Amino acid sequence: MQNPKVVVIGAGSLFFGRQAIWQMAHSEHLNGGTLGLVDTNPVTLKRMATLAGKVIEHQGVKLALEVSTDAKEVLKDALELGYINLVHRSKTKAALVDIEYLKALQEVYENYLDSVEFDKTVNLKRISLEKHEKKFKKEK
Repeated sequence: MQNPKVVVIGAGSLFFGRQAIWQMAHSEHLNGGTLGLVDTNPVTLKRMATLAGKVIEHQGVKLALEVSTDAKEVLKDALELGYINLVHRSKTKAALVDIEYLKALQEVYENYLDSVEFDKTVNLKRISLEKHEKKFKKEK
């Protein structure tokens, strides 16, 4: 599935919406597709859409963004593009994906969970490669 579309219903939730945005923008399997954000609260939805736009810009990915308070509007072409997951109030309601794509998605998620667990185990604080290079150059 080259250009998947993920529609998140209830995306105005800071906890859930933020996680969905992060996963879409950082996954090489997802960030060439479309992220649909849907919520009945236009204020929180706008906040999440702004956050998504900033994350997409920062990551430099070609992730398209659709935002609406009307789920039908965002879902209308999801099946044609490769429907991934329908979530409502942080609970999966339906999923229809190609099995190979599902395996790739599971692998990405498991890798993420492994890195979180590793970070907790060793109390690791990540720094960017650029900061590391600057620090190394100063020590020479």
